[in-house]
Amino acid sequence: NKNFYMSFNGEIYNYKQLRTSYISNVKLSSDFSDSEVLINLYENFDNKKIPKLLNGMFAYVIFNKIQDNLIIVNDVQGEKNLYYFEDNEVFVISSTIQAILNFKKEFKLNIHPIKNYFKTRHFMPDEYTCFKDIRIFKNGSLINYSLSNKKHKNLIYDNPYEWISENSFQQFQRMKEEDLVSFFDYELNKQAKISIIGL
Repeated sequence: NKNFYMSFNGEIYNYKQLRTSYISNVKLSSDFSDSEVLINLYENFDNKKIPKLLNGMFAYVIFNKIQDNLIIVNDVQGEKNLYYFEDNEVFVISSTIQAILNFKKEFKLNIHPIKNYFKTRHFMPDEYTCFKDIRIFKNGSLINYSLSNKKHKNLIYDNPYEWISENSFQQFQRMKEEDLVSFFDYELNKQAKISIIGL
């Protein structure tokens, strides 16, 4: 209905299942693609629930024409990142730093993260870049940015640390090595089959 517009980088592996489970009654313009399924989810569901439904690597921005806001989301494992620059006049978002540098032309280096990079064998803090005014959205972020008042609300919709189960860890500790290998071999193959079916 043209109320939502999207810029999308990545791949949603389970888009066919999402279409069947959530928007099977919606007529799509093609055999359907992951992008078309994703934007139609936003037409039909609360935006806070959608990122947790997605299996894939992704970073995207949705423009909600009715509410005059942006919905900014990136995947929880940081496979696809979103960088941003913000001042009183502009808010620029890109999946690459180079696009922001091309837009703004002049930037100062952020020396502290650069020092960390060389001192710690290539570790970079997850919010900062090598440029003072360019930042990176945290993994698993869902940001609602109001275009009218230029304010954003940040939400972390998922955190890998919360995936860790102490009970599972203790169970794995007690398993024999060959049983662990069999278990993870099965799980990895199952995930690979899901990814191939999603394609």
